[in-house]
Amino acid sequence: MVGREIAGALSSCGMEVILAGSRKSLGRYRGMGVPRFGGFLEVTSRRYTFGWWCEKLSLHIRGYEIDGDLLARRIRRKVAGGEDVHIVTNYPQYIPPPHKAAGAMDILVYDLNWLHFPENYRNPARTEAWMGGWVEAARMIFAISEFTRREIVEHYGVAPENTAVVRPAVPGDAVHLQEGTVSEDVLARYGLKAGGYFYCPGSLRPHKGIDVLCGALEQAASEVKVALTGWGVDMKVEPEKWPFREYLEAQLPRLRRLRDEGKLLPLGFLDRKDQLLLASQAKAFVLPSRYEGYGLGVAEAIGLGRPLVCSEIAPFVEVLRSYPHYSAYRLFPPGESEALATILSEAEFPMRPHDATGAEGWSWQKAAEAMLAVWAEDEGCRKV
Repeated sequence: MVGREIAGALSSCGMEVILAGSRKSLGRYRGMGVPRFGGFLEVTSRRYTFGWWCEKLSLHIRGYEIDGDLLARRIRRKVAGGEDVHIVTNYPQYIPPPHKAAGAMDILVYDLNWLHFPENYRNPARTEAWMGGWVEAARMIFAISEFTRREIVEHYGVAPENTAVVRPAVPGDAVHLQEGTVSEDVLARYGLKAGGYFYCPGSLRPHKGIDVLCGALEQAASEVKVALTGWGVDMKVEPEKWPFREYLEAQLPRLRRLRDEGKLLPLGFLDRKDQLLLASQAKAFVLPSRYEGYGLGVAEAIGLGRPLVCSEIAPFVEVLRSYPHYSAYRLFPPGESEALATILSEAEFPMRPHDATGAEGWSWQKAAEAMLAVWAEDEGCRKV
């Protein structure tokens, strides 16, 4: 989501955008109307390049292998032709090894998840070593929150002036969702009624706090119901696939029991339109995370004008402070299921009129402009 939106905003500023990713991830860019070039998506060029790698440097797109060397060669040709180039490599949960052929570059970092939840990774020590290599080679490090920027500075000893924050915006489709677009048929398809459930955009990774949600539902009033999107609760835990399998093996039976009791509605992965429609009719968002690099779910709740219940972690609080007009939220100490259960059991989650005005104050366009402003202050672009 973050990479897609920032890439789109940069391209709308007249910059060249080169995106590399898995077949599935690249498919999400088609909606931008960006023409394809080989395995990349590309728009007309001027000065900057946004390079995006997802999970692996060696990628198969329509049967054609795209790798880091190909990207580096393409960039070198542009430099040889007299063009100045910036490269920003974007890191989701999985980090590729440092790619020496590409030379120095700017990087965009989501979080340092492996430091706090090493069980999310098969080899957290290797992940840390690879990120250390990228950080050492990077001239400018963009972080998606002030919280993540501080973590990078403190952990890697990076000079603060070599870091910058480019904060994600509320997803555009959430901001522009109009009242009255939800039909009763959509809610009925999922067995839901408007205002009769909480909405949790979930993942079963340990840092997302699904165990906290389970504990809260086990203690909450019987009428409390949470719609959980994302991974299914009947999934098979494969030891070679899930490094955090012990966590899954402990939580999945609890989730299934809560489902059978009617307190949890696991909806699986939804079409984006259905996801937004269900979120917009929820009693409130519930975000029980123990750690995040940013609070995209917080921003989405604000964009949809819905109340919010979330753990009091620094990135969530940072987002809330970015939207001072919004006050329809309740915080609870991270990891404390009893406190969350008490909040969920309360009857009302009122929305004041100014809380429902959306979150138009910060846009993806402004995020791209913030990145451009940092580049404009550089003494020349990065030479690859």
